[in-house]
Amino acid sequence: MADLGSIYGKKIDGSNTLVIDFSNVDINGNLNINGNLNITSSNLYELDPNTDNSASIVSLIANNFTAPNKWWYQYRDVAGQGFVGGPNIQQAGGAYFGGVLAPNKKIYFVAGNSSQVGIYDPYNNTFSNGAGGTGSGIDKFTGGVLDPYGRIVYVPYNSANVVVYYPNVNVHITPASTGLGQNTGAFFGGVLAPNGKIIFAPFNSPVIGIYDPSNDTYTAGATHGQGTSAFTGAVLAPDGRVIFVPNNSPIVGIYDPITDTYDPSGPLHLQGTGAFAGGVLAPNGQIVLIPLGSTNICVFDPTTNGVGTRVAHGIATNAFNGGALAPNGKIIMSPALSPAVGIYDIVNDTIEFSNNHGKGSYAYTGAVLGPYGKVILIPASSNYTIGIYGLDNSILNDQFERNILLPYFNKY
Repeated sequence: MADLGSIYGKKIDGSNTLVIDFSNVDINGNLNINGNLNITSSNLYELDPNTDNSASIVSLIANNFTAPNKWWYQYRDVAGQGFVGGPNIQQAGGAYFGGVLAPNKKIYFVAGNSSQVGIYDPYNNTFSNGAGGTGSGIDKFTGGVLDPYGRIVYVPYNSANVVVYYPNVNVHITPASTGLGQNTGAFFGGVLAPNGKIIFAPFNSPVIGIYDPSNDTYTAGATHGQGTSAFTGAVLAPDGRVIFVPNNSPIVGIYDPITDTYDPSGPLHLQGTGAFAGGVLAPNGQIVLIPLGSTNICVFDPTTNGVGTRVAHGIATNAFNGGALAPNGKIIMSPALSPAVGIYDIVNDTIEFSNNHGKGSYAYTGAVLGPYGKVILIPASSNYTIGIYGLDNSILNDQFERNILLPYFNKY
């Protein structure tokens, strides 16, 4: 796992890990190695979750995301405003599911039905198709995770394989099979754990999926016992545990990635089946469960292992799919059947909505906080238009841009 002074590289064949030390950087941020290689310090990204003191990550997001009068805080919400349509992806419906921000400040859309990765450049507001090699079939992957080497690991749903994407060279590799076969709806969302392994949230899989990016291998983890269609998304809690977002599971999933132990005593959420899709870590260290079938927003508190029912959102059903933390500490919820973006204020337990997106039913699947403070919505059937939420161009710096790459925020 990278520290604050190094970049860890990995060759496409997985061999000969390269470590670039940033201790010898000139005043312009340039690093020269033997006069041949020049890399700027903007490539440096922070990926070191601190689990020794869980208050540290809570303090980080409380200070970085909710501090008025700070230079990174120029972000406001006004009910009935904030949504604009971005470029058209020129793909059929269901092309992508979820997205991941890479250290190069571009957002990569994970292939669902598409044979190619989607590439969104938030600086130029442009979209392009990237490399093929994602495999055949539909609903291949549901979300992705940035690994410690700057690669994006796709979470296999109907794909029988784990696929890894190298953003800087635009290449996919297929290093491992899950052994669960194709079209099984195996996993749904994932997250990078403090031990450097990527944890796949089990949907139909009876076991938790574990992918080790250091040697590109897949391992079947602990059984969860929550049946099929169990979980839809994973969130890294401040204490280092992985919290699985319940879909048909009646309880919130709690998993210790260090010991590979699933805790069957997670709290009941009482919101029925198809309840939630994705979760977001809030500035107070609690985890907001994004309501899909649930009529209420619910919040899991890792300090008590309790779940609380919060405000009702007022959308009939299948309201939202995924979410992201905005620079002002509010939770931005990606609209599925909701006609507008949902904005949840966990401090005051209130919800408001943007202007209507006008993109039809099941519009978006996932949200990503971009390097310029905007939240990018990944199009599903939204007339194939990227969604952009945020009223202001926030004044942000490298510290903010490094922090939003942390696995607490950057995943489906």
